[in-house]
Amino acid sequence: MRFPSTRCTKARSTRSNSIEAGSRPRAFASAFTLLLPVVLGFGHASARTFGEFADDSYDLVVVSQTLQATRHPDRVLAEVGRIAGRGIVSVPNFGLWKHRAGLLLRGRMPVSAELPHPWYDTPNIHLATLADLEDLFDDQGFDVRRRELLDAEGRSAAGLRARGPANLMASGAVYLVASRP
Repeated sequence: MRFPSTRCTKARSTRSNSIEAGSRPRAFASAFTLLLPVVLGFGHASARTFGEFADDSYDLVVVSQTLQATRHPDRVLAEVGRIAGRGIVSVPNFGLWKHRAGLLLRGRMPVSAELPHPWYDTPNIHLATLADLEDLFDDQGFDVRRRELLDAEGRSAAGLRARGPANLMASGAVYLVASRP
């Protein structure tokens, strides 16, 4: 899913910030080369984190691999709506067929490329499927404008992963969401 955020940011001379739950040193470093202000957090994104931002102060908020690791994902989404009204949200899919099969056949929580941590050491505290997340978007007053299904490497899904039932086949997804008027 490509968004021309760098070009738009430079052209409009807008301020840009990022609150990132995972350790992404390359992305963080590249922001410096683009001269973009960045706020970097490691697993501490919460509604309180967003409190310093004024209502309607941004065009877009990016919440990358964060909702499943926050205590109150609904409150984080409410803040996305308050700050920008639009967001890009990426999440892993705990409903992926191989996670379900592993749980059913082995009786153990899945550990995979998509979910690399054992259950006792995972940053993920909310295990949700894509269907669960889309229900949360709806409950929070967001419309899904675009959904990009992802494979295990985080690339756009192809083949059956892209055409099959998303909740079973996609390793994760990236959503462009917008608050309802």
